[in-house]
Amino acid sequence: MLCGPAAAWLTHPAGCVFQLLQPARITLEVSSFLVDDVYEEMLRRFPDNQSLTLVLDFSLMLGRTTASRSQLLGCMRQAVGRVGRVYLTLPPDIRPALKRSFQASLQIANELGMEVRLSGSARQAVASCALVAAPTPATEAVSRPAV
Repeated sequence: MLCGPAAAWLTHPAGCVFQLLQPARITLEVSSFLVDDVYEEMLRRFPDNQSLTLVLDFSLMLGRTTASRSQLLGCMRQAVGRVGRVYLTLPPDIRPALKRSFQASLQIANELGMEVRLSGSARQAVASCALVAAPTPATEAVSRPAV
């Protein structure tokens, strides 16, 4: 699944990997792709799974909009009980204010019952969970045009 600078893959065990393919801001378009397309497709493909694994690779993130943050936090609250583990990779040179914002969000997620961990890289997270790409028929692919 693709949307502008972002891509996502469904995985087995049940979950997905989301990553920026190039340096970019997390805009409302990108967060909508993650929430409306990727998360919804994951729920459709794994309807009975209560322990989904998400790998969110924001290592190429240049920043994010306030609207995208609000949208992602709203989805996080809805995902409680469906998502078991989240691995988050942040940019190595993240601004201190943005890092504090992410840390506060991680704390909220953990308090809601999600197991959220910072990961050095998406590759490390994928390997530690033994995730592999889930087969997806070409007719089920969800894609948005690049901006």
